[in-house]
Amino acid sequence: MKRTFIISLFVICCWLPFCGKGLELPLNKVWWSYYPGVEFPGATGNLSWPKDETLRLDGNFSKGGDYVMAFLAGQLSLPPAEKLLINLRTNGNAVTFRIQDGAGKMHQYQLPVKQTPQWQTIELPLNFSPCSWGGPDNKTFSPGIKYVGCLVRKPTSGADGSSFLEIKKIDILMKNKPVAGTAYHCLPPVLDPETLLVTPGGTITIPLIGPDGEVAYKLSDYSGKTVREGTLNCRAAKVQLKAPETEGYFDLHIAEGDISFITAFPLKFKADPYWGMDESLSWWGTGGDFRRGYMRFLIGSGISWGRDRFRWAELHPERNRMDFNCGDYAKILEWSRQEGLHVLDVFHDTPAWNKRLLTEEDNFEVSATSQKGYSYGSNVYPRDYLATSKSWRDICRQFPAIEAMEVWNEPDIGFGNDFPAEFFIALTKNFSTTFRLAGLKTKVIGGVLAIPQETTPYYRNLIAGGLLDDCDAFSFHTYRNPQDLEQQMYLLRKQEKEAGRTPGFPLWITESGRPWPSGPARPAVNQGMFSAQEITGKAIESRALGIQKYFPFFVIWHVESIFNFSMFDQRHAPLRSMGAYVTAVRLFSHKKYVGDIKLAGSDLCRVFSDGKTAIVWVYKSYARKIAGDWGSLDPDAYKRVHITLPAGMKPEKILGADGRELQLQNGELPMDDGLCYLVLRADSLGRYLVSNTRAMTLYQMATKYQPKERQAQNVVIQPDYDPSKHKYNRDGIFLKENEELELPVIFNNLSSETVTVQPVIKKIPAGLIVDVTQLPEVKSAPESVQKFHFKVKGTSKLPERQVVLLEIADKNGNATPMTVCLGGQKVTPPLSVVPMAKMEKAAFSKLEGKDDWNSFSGQWTGQVEPDISAAFRFGYDKRTLCLEVQINDKAHSCEFVPFMAWLGDSVQVALAAVDSRQIELCASHGIQGDRVYRHVGQPEGIVNNVKFEWNRDDRKRVTYYKLFIPASELGVDEFRPGMKIRCALLLNSGGPDGRHGFLTWGDGIRGSKKISEFNELILR
Repeated sequence: MKRTFIISLFVICCWLPFCGKGLELPLNKVWWSYYPGVEFPGATGNLSWPKDETLRLDGNFSKGGDYVMAFLAGQLSLPPAEKLLINLRTNGNAVTFRIQDGAGKMHQYQLPVKQTPQWQTIELPLNFSPCSWGGPDNKTFSPGIKYVGCLVRKPTSGADGSSFLEIKKIDILMKNKPVAGTAYHCLPPVLDPETLLVTPGGTITIPLIGPDGEVAYKLSDYSGKTVREGTLNCRAAKVQLKAPETEGYFDLHIAEGDISFITAFPLKFKADPYWGMDESLSWWGTGGDFRRGYMRFLIGSGISWGRDRFRWAELHPERNRMDFNCGDYAKILEWSRQEGLHVLDVFHDTPAWNKRLLTEEDNFEVSATSQKGYSYGSNVYPRDYLATSKSWRDICRQFPAIEAMEVWNEPDIGFGNDFPAEFFIALTKNFSTTFRLAGLKTKVIGGVLAIPQETTPYYRNLIAGGLLDDCDAFSFHTYRNPQDLEQQMYLLRKQEKEAGRTPGFPLWITESGRPWPSGPARPAVNQGMFSAQEITGKAIESRALGIQKYFPFFVIWHVESIFNFSMFDQRHAPLRSMGAYVTAVRLFSHKKYVGDIKLAGSDLCRVFSDGKTAIVWVYKSYARKIAGDWGSLDPDAYKRVHITLPAGMKPEKILGADGRELQLQNGELPMDDGLCYLVLRADSLGRYLVSNTRAMTLYQMATKYQPKERQAQNVVIQPDYDPSKHKYNRDGIFLKENEELELPVIFNNLSSETVTVQPVIKKIPAGLIVDVTQLPEVKSAPESVQKFHFKVKGTSKLPERQVVLLEIADKNGNATPMTVCLGGQKVTPPLSVVPMAKMEKAAFSKLEGKDDWNSFSGQWTGQVEPDISAAFRFGYDKRTLCLEVQINDKAHSCEFVPFMAWLGDSVQVALAAVDSRQIELCASHGIQGDRVYRHVGQPEGIVNNVKFEWNRDDRKRVTYYKLFIPASELGVDEFRPGMKIRCALLLNSGGPDGRHGFLTWGDGIRGSKKISEFNELILR
């Protein structure tokens, strides 16, 4: 009772100052957004502010349309009101407004105005409008305001079809009675990121819409602990908050919303070029000038490199036309130059006029949100290398702010459409030669692999094909755990050495994220801390391993499926991951890795020093580790951590992830953040430091490496053959015995000089037959192409599980060689499928041994021995195809939801019967019981019409799966004898830590989704 009385008294006291008065709505950029009226196509318009606090909306209807609109963005909850008083001017004879009332009904009002260029004030009574929609059908205007929109409509007369509306002031005249318990203040939809990096003790100004008066707030620290609460005085649509005196990350709950900010003292050092950020401001975009605020935030934090993204097809839409004014590239790059943010750019699209597609439907731009991939066989890489060279020469001259260029984003996955390595290598060499001939200092960054692995030959193929000879650095992405990186780096350096190179080539990590579950506007405290721990941990660990640059993914709001990768929220306020990253930048800039300290209970304990101060990074993973995947948060992991310092070690400070000062807890390090930092004098490390670590070996490989000039010659050899005529994937083209491969190649002379070339195949690997090894010598005119043709044939000696490299070169040395990646093809005979009545007597086909096994966890460990064996068989009747699988496994484990069940023990089957209709199902006995999930085919999700039986015999260590798949799933009326069905199986082996590997029968599930890689069933 007492609490209710106090709340009521607070509401009344807050109401009294504005009772019967007007509330003026702010008209600045923070609050208002533009909407083009897309329901009626054709209108164009613009929202601008010719003077402070004066809003102007222009609309042009010469090509159709009905309206454009400026609307007050954000989740409004304004007080009950009687009317609006609006000071405006327009060239029309009426104005239109939309007001959503407190119950959610939208009311549209059209009011007459005087046709005069002078300012005039109109009155808009907030009554029920016959033109209304949504909300309850009660023919009233319910108290409160949730939305305000100002429209410019198509004029009834006028030659140019244009209209405008300028608004100088909007006053809301409120009613006399408040609605008890209602909050009348709201935060803006966007904030300026620059204002959220604050000097400790400084003042933060936060825009608020609502009446003048007191507003309750609560301030929490990085751990979620409340550090301050009370009220702030709202005046002129804003409040001011004094920031804490210490450095750190803080959450502010105010006006029923949440924002956050970081306190940090101004930098006292020059930015360390190691620290970057994947920001992509010109592509994903956040709109408006707030993007410049991101740049200033990064620079103020000590982050000096930003990774952006180009749409090449947008810049060069037609062969003979470029458009440098498209998008916001010019604006963003000029801002970057002015603010001192170094730019790494990347692309993975080719203009339609410069690529070979199978059908017109393939001509679309791939993105993370694409609903389909390129058709397999389409060459998404550019065809015309001379045009490519001229295009990128002009682009990089136009935008000198681009200091480094990643030639293609993730060619080893869908963006490269599964083409073998030589296609990507040749494109990279084209850039290398182009930049050299044009005198451009833009760095060529090759690779940007999504998944560099030891267990696939793609990276080795890149090295053998000469990619590193034509790059200034090689880049890759990682979403793994920090403790995985050392083994990954060891294997990458091992491959460099095995390829005959001095290991230590400059490596950049240009994406490295740790997502949190999508859905909420901000992550839960523990999920935010987990993302921060892992993103920051990989930055520090990568520094210790000799990585040259590091770019976390992703600074602005970005959701992919069930994952949110954002380091800022939708209001552009920094999240915990950003707070922790900023702290790491400040602590470790210009410090070198000097060794480890052994602390029992920690996963990693790296030491960095500048000779005066030493920073010890103590890390303990809070991931529920999943082999081959990034894992998920173990929410109770922190309870099991107990780490004490060695006897005699006395750090000067212990800091948390966001730089806040912490204390020992009962003699143990405070590890709630998953990490902490010990600050010591460098000369106090003494006996605690261990410098002879494997990480130190890797660090010294990188720091001692002597880079060389790029080797790009004037002539670039380009593959011009079509892999889709054969079995192929990213690792190579795979030939059957006596299968012939046509090898047309193009010698591109990119220079302004005449060059003499003579194509030659230097060494023929075992398993291949080449008709002609040397072609006639030809003079190639300046900026011209010469086409040549080789032919090879596979033999029985061509290895099936490995690729060999066929080198095509210029005998005169005017071109760097091109290697063709080739392997043998395992031919699997069609499998007979008996009628269901005979299925019990049918023989099982077996899967076991290395030939059927693919290691997933082995990509880091090198362990490729299978840990399961299996047998399977099929049967059918008119309506159903039956699949029976028996898996020998020491235990069954699938602790995942159906969508992710492939990470545990499960069975995947892909089938295609008619018109390339394809389905892919995953059957699992997981945490939701027995489920079948459709990954390919429509609709995606849990399937109810596929009967699934699961059983387990622990004594025999055998798991039994039986699926009954209706003919309708494959798009056929019934199954008939003689029918052929394409099929692939993938049998997953997992444990509590996730997938270890899988057995396969046919391809087309894990590596690609190509029906051509399936095996064949024949119904008998």
